[in-house]
Amino acid sequence: MDFLISVFVAIYGAFLGSFYNVIAFRILRGESIVTLRSHCLSCKRVLSAAELCPIFSYLFLCGKCRNCGVSISPLYCIFEIITALGFVISYWKYGLSGSFVLSVTFVSLVVIGLLSNIRYKRISNQVLLVFFVLFFIEQFFLPTMVSFYDACIGVAVGFFMPKFIESVSCGKITVRNHMLYGVFGLAMGWQFVFLFLFFAVLFRLFYGIYQRMTNVFQKQQEILLSPFLAAMVIFIHWFGEHIIFVVSNFYKEDKVYVWVEAFVVHLF
Repeated sequence: MDFLISVFVAIYGAFLGSFYNVIAFRILRGESIVTLRSHCLSCKRVLSAAELCPIFSYLFLCGKCRNCGVSISPLYCIFEIITALGFVISYWKYGLSGSFVLSVTFVSLVVIGLLSNIRYKRISNQVLLVFFVLFFIEQFFLPTMVSFYDACIGVAVGFFMPKFIESVSCGKITVRNHMLYGVFGLAMGWQFVFLFLFFAVLFRLFYGIYQRMTNVFQKQQEILLSPFLAAMVIFIHWFGEHIIFVVSNFYKEDKVYVWVEAFVVHLF
């Protein structure tokens, strides 16, 4: 039964992943995601139902338009697979529960955010507002892994912590789109969004050192939703409690193998 549900969740995720490609591509261009039918960007031919089948249509057509032969971006297929995997992992971790609903919504936000960032280097405020409302409803009405109190504090931490980071770094590290991290905080709770921002800043500091060593240093480093940070925020969303568990035990035990063993036991 679990296998059948996993297959259904994967298929559902793949179809939504295809739709998220459309959202990320059209919203910031001011195009409709409802009335405008899916079409080839080159020859403008409307796609058939078979060509809209996620993953398999791309593989069957060898990544090219059936009519004009122009190559189709592999991002469509890649993010359909990523969304399907994200949905399945959420199901394996939370089962059919309120936390599962929250988790797949979070995966959806990260997928759309990453696609928008790859294409346009920014995320639509309309999309963020929709997800803010969705997360608020889910946190208020559904039993999830994050308490409503922690979620509300998470909004403040996610929104104002980046401003604090910018002031402390004297503007050398900037965090783009504070609203995005506020929405992350609503979904993750203040503990996890704080953990994510800590690792995001740490990543940027190490990247800044690398830039200095390779003589491509930029005076102003921006934290945006890169693929690495997207993977990080998803990982913390799923396994943040295990990271906090490991860190808390690190200061209690002198031997490394003790807290590593404790992490493995706690995880499985």
